[in-house]
Amino acid sequence: MQDTHNHSGSQAVMTESSVNPAMRRLAMGLGLAGRAGADKERPRVGSPNGAAPADARVQTIFGYYGQKNAGDEAFRLVLQDVFNDRPVEFVGNMQNAARTDHVVFGGGAVLNPYFVDQLKDAGAIYVVGCSLPNGGGDLAVIEKMRGRCKCFYLRSKEDVAMLEVAGLPATYTPDIVFAAPLPDESFSLATFLDYSNLEPPGFGQKPHTVIAFLSDDYTVIYSEAKQQEFLRGERFKRELAAAFDKLAEHHNVVFVPMSVWFSARDHIYALDVVRRMRHRTKVCVVERYMDPRQIMAAVNSLDATVVSMKFHGLVFGLMSGKLVVNIGSTRKNQTMMRDADLTGLSFRYDTVTARSIVDAVGKRGEARLLEKIGTLAQGWRSEARLRLAEFRNLVPR
Repeated sequence: MQDTHNHSGSQAVMTESSVNPAMRRLAMGLGLAGRAGADKERPRVGSPNGAAPADARVQTIFGYYGQKNAGDEAFRLVLQDVFNDRPVEFVGNMQNAARTDHVVFGGGAVLNPYFVDQLKDAGAIYVVGCSLPNGGGDLAVIEKMRGRCKCFYLRSKEDVAMLEVAGLPATYTPDIVFAAPLPDESFSLATFLDYSNLEPPGFGQKPHTVIAFLSDDYTVIYSEAKQQEFLRGERFKRELAAAFDKLAEHHNVVFVPMSVWFSARDHIYALDVVRRMRHRTKVCVVERYMDPRQIMAAVNSLDATVVSMKFHGLVFGLMSGKLVVNIGSTRKNQTMMRDADLTGLSFRYDTVTARSIVDAVGKRGEARLLEKIGTLAQGWRSEARLRLAEFRNLVPR
């Protein structure tokens, strides 16, 4: 399945001790470098003295903002900290931009015509935290920015390699949301009920929780031309229903939407799956939007496994060192799980079975696997923070 959102070997880990000390100091100055207790100490926004200089010009950051998508709003949290020395504006449409002489573009799967065409009058473009939605075919879109793009910081190693072959130097960074501090706030299962219209009897009484992020982007409206695609989607929902029926026997199962907007309401897809379950009264469906800090707090503080069709559902799980099971077929999901060397926990929606999902969740007791995920999270957090420090140094005020 293509990335319909489009907003229209062993794992080598970088640690801070392995990088240039000057870059590490820069990251510390940004408040992004990892150290014991750093997440609690560092400022969220603003310059070190608490405010941007009075004469600072606004920095335009262009991406999929303001659409109640928790993944993209997590980019906002991170980039506010990266540019804590200047006022920033986040725009989802360049017609609303206050400044076009240089633009920070990202993050996300925004290297597509809808967004790139809006940059036709922009001057210098600085790309950060992005990926190619569909692979090599997207290079033609990027060609429209050749000569104006001053850097590409991409979240897929395959994408970096493709751009370099095309003569466009690029730098790999893990998804920049890994640079976000883990929330200090605790989160109880009862809080999910505040965002749900129905309270399942006995919800919260099991020792372990499965947090599921399903995606309305996979909804297929039936037509004769899309008959086969529709049938594949129906098979997928039946397999999900069977998997969550089984998981609900020993887990608190909660479906959390990452997107709640006019064009994408993830809870609708979740309700469609729950409708097919035998034990539908045992699971909690969150209908209301939860912001990224709330979702990160939930994943981080609960004894939970993440099952996700959504890219940033996987990111939120990995950054907390939790077992994640990918059931999304978008290219960004598949490439990140390959970069993480976690392909054994990654499935495609057109071939996944209920048994494979249940078996994957059952791996949460494997100590070596959890240690591997924890090491990965620490390494990607450090690398993302250092790459962002480097990136900010490239963007003029």
